[in-house]
Amino acid sequence: MILAGGTGGAKLAAAIQPLVPPGHLTVIANTADDDEFWGHLVSPDVDAVIYRLAGVFNDAAGYGVKDDTFHLLEALARLGEPAWFRIGDKDFATHVLRTEMLGRGRTLTECALALCDRFGLVTRVLPMTNERVRTRFHTPQAESSPSRNISCAKGSDPLCAESSSPVSNQQSRLARSRLHWMNRTLSSSGRPIR
Repeated sequence: MILAGGTGGAKLAAAIQPLVPPGHLTVIANTADDDEFWGHLVSPDVDAVIYRLAGVFNDAAGYGVKDDTFHLLEALARLGEPAWFRIGDKDFATHVLRTEMLGRGRTLTECALALCDRFGLVTRVLPMTNERVRTRFHTPQAESSPSRNISCAKGSDPLCAESSSPVSNQQSRLARSRLHWMNRTLSSSGRPIR
């Protein structure tokens, strides 16, 4: 089991995945950086892990899907919408699908597992919780999220973190998991973590 906070956790998962039997790795990804854009839930850390494990992560940009286009974003900009948050067309499709599944009453966990299946993954990528938890930065000018790239002047507060709970069975999985120092295993595999 890997606890992933984003691109670093995604890289670690990709390095460990070939070292364990298929289906034996679970990645629990951060959801505190999730945010809504144009009515769709963007879950950047969950998506970074899924995209990295599926081999479609955009290393050049550091997020999103490689070789993506931005036709939808460009059309939104022409219609007067702010287009500073660079969501590509393929990436946007993931957010549309997730939001549609949530609208049908599926949990964030069910959405993540469905996306894993659609991307052909055998590794389970789970959100840290099904409840809404958001990191918010408070400045004299505004409250914002990490995705909205505001520098933190007064600090940050996770929204509803106190009342959220881990996804079912995660606590018992964590309790059963043993932490192993992977340096020897990774070094002997000849595959450096990049």
